[in-house]
Amino acid sequence: MENQVNEATPLTSNTSKYMWPVVIIVIVVAIAAGLATYTYEHSIMIKSQIALEDQITNLQAQVASLQQSQPPNPSPTYAPPSVQALPSDLAAFYADFFQKAGEVDSQVIPGGSEYADITGDNTPETIFITIGTDCGSCEANFLHVFQAKKEIFTTTLDSPTQLSIIPGKGFTVTEPVRRDGEPLSNAQSWTDKIYTWNGTTFVASK
Repeated sequence: MENQVNEATPLTSNTSKYMWPVVIIVIVVAIAAGLATYTYEHSIMIKSQIALEDQITNLQAQVASLQQSQPPNPSPTYAPPSVQALPSDLAAFYADFFQKAGEVDSQVIPGGSEYADITGDNTPETIFITIGTDCGSCEANFLHVFQAKKEIFTTTLDSPTQLSIIPGKGFTVTEPVRRDGEPLSNAQSWTDKIYTWNGTTFVASK
């Protein structure tokens, strides 16, 4: 019996001797497979992140392009408390009137006209400052005041720069003060001329 046991011992030892390399190989293969899987997943994650960043960049570029293509916000409409909106039928009448007269908006009044009560009768009048259509660099401007479709006052102005409403009473026009020898287009000072309604017409201050 002792001989049988002694003969079996070398077999067990040899088996253990060959098993360890196998175990080590299995472990190495498992680790390598895990690393490969991690590397693959990490690569996919990086590619996804890059694609997402590219999409964000493209969206930002599209937004910037849209913002540049949109027109700027328009300036607020000039409408002092005393000025009302001009009815469309009167606007059409005045357009036809000035077309026949050969006059256009001189751009002294924002929007081309003022529509307000300047005679104290609680009915709005319309004021225009115009220039001739054939005028290059004119100093002469024309002021017109209408009650509805009836012209009640007109006068010639000298290069006016501003018109201000005096509710129920009249209006003020800012014009240059002319000095001897001074070029017409190079005025150094201005004055306000007040036009007051006297029940029949507008009288200008001296």
